[in-house]
Amino acid sequence: MLSNSVNNDKVIKIFSGIRCVSKDQLPRYLDGRLTEVEKHLVEQHLTDCDLCFEALQALEKEGSTEKYADLTSKLQRYIQQSIRPVSQEQKVAQYTRKERNKENLLVYFWVLAFAILGVSGVYVLKGHMRNNPTIPRLMVSAIPPAEAAKLPSSETAVTSQPIVTANHPSNIPSAPPAVATTAPASSTAAPAAVDSARIKLLAAERAAKRKAQADSLLKANQDAAEVRRQDSLKKLAEEKDKEQKEKDAAEAAAKAAKEKEKEPEPAPKKEEVKKEEAAPATNSIESLYKSALQYQQQGNLSEAMDRYKRIEANGSGKYVEMARYQLGICYRSKGQSARARRMFKEVVKMDGSLKAAAQQALDTM
Repeated sequence: MLSNSVNNDKVIKIFSGIRCVSKDQLPRYLDGRLTEVEKHLVEQHLTDCDLCFEALQALEKEGSTEKYADLTSKLQRYIQQSIRPVSQEQKVAQYTRKERNKENLLVYFWVLAFAILGVSGVYVLKGHMRNNPTIPRLMVSAIPPAEAAKLPSSETAVTSQPIVTANHPSNIPSAPPAVATTAPASSTAAPAAVDSARIKLLAAERAAKRKAQADSLLKANQDAAEVRRQDSLKKLAEEKDKEQKEKDAAEAAAKAAKEKEKEPEPAPKKEEVKKEEAAPATNSIESLYKSALQYQQQGNLSEAMDRYKRIEANGSGKYVEMARYQLGICYRSKGQSARARRMFKEVVKMDGSLKAAAQQALDTM
């Protein structure tokens, strides 16, 4: 194993990459500086390679050994200079050539694809036109005898009936020559009559189908319109009922307030002085409530709510209850359902004359 590896190293040193004797080994062979193994390998190669043998003969001449190193170095430089790397221009030209070829291939592909699509479309269209069902023309031979017998024909009816005249009795049949003369006319007119009757029958059936479809569509549209109209009428009726209930509640509250104002309130003699002192305040709250009602009826809810809040803060008794109820109505008109519900609940808690109206307003919200 060791001897083989050593021999292999020597072979690598002696021979070059092209399997010839290396340039450094030929001078050593002439000088006798090779080992026995190397010398044997070189001699064996010289017997087979004419190029190395001629080079060895040239080196044996006087003066050739001095020029050997110079010639080998020049040869190496010439080889290096002759083998130049690919220039940038060649790379660009090669890249553009590849791109052009790719574009040409794409153009050919799409042209071929569109051509195939066009040919296939024409073929499909022709097949569709060829297989398109057409109305078959009805011939006399295609009609069964049973259906032909059902169709009305005036000519056959005329020929089959006996001719009754003054000279012949009614029970005597018509003469044979008359029947023979009328038979060809009925046979020639039968095909046209049968074709026209059949075509008219098909046209009548199609017209009936179209009319039935149109009637069904019209009926469906009318039903939908009627349903929408009923819904809109129902919504309008509900809104009117709601407005009427609100108006009735407001009128009931105002009426109850007026009735309470008209009713005399019995009081002990000791409190007469206090009532006389509180009369101006009551009159001011009453006028404030009336002005708030006027603003509410005019649609100025902000001013009305301001006065109702002042009555709620400074008033007492029935005016506070009426003010809270009217505040609930104002909040509901402005869309503030939570505040309106709170006001109606407070009126219900007060357990006054407006409790039923406030409870009804809560139920409708």
